Amino acid sequence: MSSCVNTSCTAQEFICHGLLVEVLHENPELLIFNISFQILNSIAATFGNVLALLAIWRTPSLHSPSNTLLFGLAVSNLGVACLAQPLHVVFQVSMYRDDRDVKSCAINITGFFLNVFFSMVTLLTMTLISIDRYLAISLHLRYREIVTITKIRILLCFLWAVGCAAAMVSFSTFEIFQWTVVALELFCLSVVFYTWIRIHKIVRRHRAQIQQQQIQIENQPFNMLKFRKSTLSCKLLIFVYWFCYLPQFICLIFLKFNREKNSFLALFISCTAVVLNSSLNPLIYFLRQEDMRTSVKQILRSITRCQEQH
Repeated sequence: MSSCVNTSCTAQEFICHGLLVEVLHENPELLIFNISFQILNSIAATFGNVLALLAIWRTPSLHSPSNTLLFGLAVSNLGVACLAQPLHVVFQVSMYRDDRDVKSCAINITGFFLNVFFSMVTLLTMTLISIDRYLAISLHLRYREIVTITKIRILLCFLWAVGCAAAMVSFSTFEIFQWTVVALELFCLSVVFYTWIRIHKIVRRHRAQIQQQQIQIENQPFNMLKFRKSTLSCKLLIFVYWFCYLPQFICLIFLKFNREKNSFLALFISCTAVVLNSSLNPLIYFLRQEDMRTSVKQILRSITRCQEQH
């Protein structure tokens, strides 16, 4: 079948019969490297996110709105690692073996849909995390009254519905899908950028007030030290997210103007960078949150003791 390179192709046609498939078939070394990387990353991401979920679930001190958001983020990352990545690996193996049948096409379409779905959920959750940090510093003591775990759970369900709707766009033309993803990522990036500018201004104003009043930060009703520590963790999460996703964002825009093989090859490599996010996030949780790190150590000790008993 002829390659699908024009904008009227559906995303499914592009995935199964597009120029990207030819590019992959012409670069077996890249396929081997990517398959190996995806397998290792999938294992690491699964292990890390399962530990994060267990730590939050089992530790009462971690039951907060902010950690509920991290729980939702870990679930979406686990979806990438356990569902989307294995299907993508199976498809790449079929490309390496030159098996371009209906079955391999169906596997790739399913993996593509799941990858888009979980990636959009991750993007939206990251945006909500930024908004949560802004509300925490702007609402002060009212934060715990207004922002509750129940409300966060409802918002997460809504975000998952939006992520599903965004993934459904993949059944439209590739151009519509392409610009839907770009628009959503641009919107979320703008919200994140705005909230962190506001957070920076509020923190700076609080510092000035504290210095003028000569009051120790620890004596403030709003614990600024604790807030700054949690804010830094969120900044790291968002930085890692955009480090992994920005190349794909740029490649999708570039594809509008250049549909040569090198452009599709760059898109494929950028998609590999995307899945790296799911294994890096748990590292940030464990390094930045002492309660979660302690809980993870207890879980690992329990697993070790069970193995020794058997």
